[in-house]
Amino acid sequence: LCLFLLKLYFRARLQCWPNSIEYDTQRALNHQALGVIMSAFLSVTIRVKDQEKLKNYKSAINDFSKAITTNNDFDDYGLISIMYHRFNESKYPSTNIQLNVFKDQLKIIEKEGIKFIHPKEFEFSISQQKNDRKILLTVDDGLLSFYENAWPILKKEKIPFILFVSTREVGSFNYMNWDQIREISQSELAEIGNHSHSHEYLVDESSEEIKKDLQKSIKIFEDKLGKNSEFFSYPFGEYSLEFKKLIKELGFKYAFGQHSGVIDETKDVL
Repeated sequence: LCLFLLKLYFRARLQCWPNSIEYDTQRALNHQALGVIMSAFLSVTIRVKDQEKLKNYKSAINDFSKAITTNNDFDDYGLISIMYHRFNESKYPSTNIQLNVFKDQLKIIEKEGIKFIHPKEFEFSISQQKNDRKILLTVDDGLLSFYENAWPILKKEKIPFILFVSTREVGSFNYMNWDQIREISQSELAEIGNHSHSHEYLVDESSEEIKKDLQKSIKIFEDKLGKNSEFFSYPFGEYSLEFKKLIKELGFKYAFGQHSGVIDETKDVL
């Protein structure tokens, strides 16, 4: 089991501005063992090609569920935020999750009594619900496979989430269009977050180029959705001090990167 866990590739989101804080994994394991290991398991993408592998996968799920069942209590469980991209697009294994695996993950969360947090409850859940085990689902890029495959499941199960959209790609091949995005935005379950305009590797760009890109995405959000979001997701999950400064100056309240660990009250969210 230990070897299995070590091999898991997990990408729990960590809110990271205005201070550049990367949560230490060992500290997280000591302080939030149950939550962090859970995030490791939930974030892994597994391609199940046949029934035998599916059987083995389900066996691993059962073993893992037993392993994380514990009576241990923590003063603060923090919040795990899980990132997805593509659903049932086996052509892109690095960012894809098969739908049966996604469904199994949701079942594990429900079985373990872990609460799905609505984006509107983000800050409250961190400061006032410390004893609750909780998860925030996020989906990057606004790909069509999310709309066709995952959105119906989340809608049926009434699971809240953030959908981060890069405005340049909207309506392009394999991406959602604005009508589909507006449909989701009108749901009480969803927050449409800003993911920049170009989704380029903006860390390497000048401050002027970064600001220009962000201002363009904000204007499109306002034109198409009536407002910009308080939530931002860094393209490729990476940022610089100048990038974070611009995010704050442009009115974003929360920004997400790609890190290991949990979000808790020690992180500056303002």
